[in-house]
Amino acid sequence: MAMLIGPARRWAATLFAALLLVALPAAVAPALAQTLHAIIIADTDDPSIGVSVQKDYDKNLALMRAAAAGAGMTLDLKAISGSQLTMSNVKAVLSNMTAGPNDTIVFYYSGHGYRLWAKTDKYPYLYISQDGLDFNQVVSQLRNKKPRLLLAVTDSCNEYADKRPEARAFAMKREVQQPNYRRLWLEAKGEIVIASSSQGEFAWGDDTKGGYFTARFHEAHDREILKPEPSWDSILASAKAAITVSSGGTSYAQHPLIDAKVGYETKVATVGNPVTPPAAPVRPPLQPVSLPAATLAWKPAANGQIPPGAFVGGQEPGRQLVVCHARYNNGVHPGKIVARNCNIGWGGREILVPTYEVLVADPQRLAWVAAANGQIPKNAIVGGQEPGHSLAICRARYNNGVHPGKVVGRNCNFGWGGREILAPAYEVLVTR
Repeated sequence: MAMLIGPARRWAATLFAALLLVALPAAVAPALAQTLHAIIIADTDDPSIGVSVQKDYDKNLALMRAAAAGAGMTLDLKAISGSQLTMSNVKAVLSNMTAGPNDTIVFYYSGHGYRLWAKTDKYPYLYISQDGLDFNQVVSQLRNKKPRLLLAVTDSCNEYADKRPEARAFAMKREVQQPNYRRLWLEAKGEIVIASSSQGEFAWGDDTKGGYFTARFHEAHDREILKPEPSWDSILASAKAAITVSSGGTSYAQHPLIDAKVGYETKVATVGNPVTPPAAPVRPPLQPVSLPAATLAWKPAANGQIPPGAFVGGQEPGRQLVVCHARYNNGVHPGKIVARNCNIGWGGREILVPTYEVLVADPQRLAWVAAANGQIPKNAIVGGQEPGHSLAICRARYNNGVHPGKVVGRNCNFGWGGREILAPAYEVLVTR
């Protein structure tokens, strides 16, 4: 049996706060959300809980990617962990986030937490860089962004600071049916606030399973996503059951707190009858590229489609990586097809775009030329642009793979693991 994480773990009971907000006129049926803005924060370097936190962190990254892909949304992922977890970084991400009225925001924190006797609400402080961030204020700040759907989660203890912390809990997951993902993550509206433990309680977990509440929540989500018409009510009913733990000869109970009121904008079809997403607005073809017409072309695609003749520009364990480019933030950015999206690097993050264009080319007419520190060889293929400069197609080695991306400044930039990776040594795609 795995050892329970002991008293040095967190200062205050776990809170999974899921907040779903929609502010739209009742007489007008709102359009479906377009972008899933995900802020995933985890104290993975903590010596006492880092291993368990890492498991929850990985689960949440996977769920966000699956939810965005399954709902046909663009994923704007901001992931902070390890040495990057500082109060200034967290506050900057919260302050700089902007969301449209049809977007979804997800905030997830996994780490130490605590409460003070003078605190009047039931939610904890997040313990970041030896300082406290009031989770209640985080919720208010994100609520003021006025998204269609807001899910705010803290996986941390909620125990009083003059007692020793114990464990933690919570996370989220991924899988299967597109209509069902749309039902839970795109069409839901309202508000859910959850604390994985009540006032004065510890939140429990271990290094094998992660947080116990997290594991339970994921199991409930995975069961529900397979049903013809999933609902948050069923997930929350399963997640609400008390968790009992025995440690050092003492029995502990962890009682999740759940306040929820959720509705759905439209009724989704049953499994096997997928819902057709709304037609995308008609846009002119992407216009950033210097292309020898007889050598290559860009073909429109979406949701993981790869047209015949697609150019393979890289690989990672288990799959080849096709070169694509996609519109984002007033630019067109070269990247790679991963699952159902064109993945690009931008602003320090990995951005997943479900609508894109794929490079179709004769590989005999193209070549990769070694370069470094911003060098761009003769006959380089320009695969994108953003205000002020064009973007040549490059690729670079990273984490047992070779990843297509774009030359920006002195590096080849590409998305990987929720972050934008900057590689100073790379290859540039050129015509022969």
